[in-house]
Amino acid sequence: LANTIDLRESDAQTSSIKISEWSERTAKLLGLSIEDQNLVRWAAMLHNIGKVEVPEEVLQKPGPLSAEERKLIEHYPVKSEKLLSPLSRFREVGKVLRYINERFDGKGYPDKKKGEDIPLPARILAVADTYGSMIENRPYRQAYSHESALREITKNKGTQFDPAVVDAFMQAISGQETVYNN
Repeated sequence: LANTIDLRESDAQTSSIKISEWSERTAKLLGLSIEDQNLVRWAAMLHNIGKVEVPEEVLQKPGPLSAEERKLIEHYPVKSEKLLSPLSRFREVGKVLRYINERFDGKGYPDKKKGEDIPLPARILAVADTYGSMIENRPYRQAYSHESALREITKNKGTQFDPAVVDAFMQAISGQETVYNN
């Protein structure tokens, strides 16, 4: 299922499986329970499931999004939660996915949650998914290098991202630049 969802992204070389590995390592470094590490893994695997309801021409658009298109993108985390909520096994995963685009400073979406009000698994996934998105080509921009992506994440520590999660993520992927760099 994760691989099928990944195919909708441009030339998604950074698979949901890879994002789940980074997320799970980060969760472990942060001392999350085995149960929460598993929650993080499943959330990472399914993190783009809500995008199945976003038209492909919006996902693949090479230029800026219109206000209507932006609204579709900003609503996909809510769709992720709705798609998974009927499945008792994945209900908690859906709750995590709702918050992966929230920002530590409260300027994210869909609910403008801030800081510790954002579930920790969602804060972990936000960093891993952002890194994964940055190191691959998109229709609207070239891929960042491993080093540039890490600099950008570090620059947004405390605003977009939880500082403790960024630190753990950096440790989780340290020495991996030859494996993950495009």
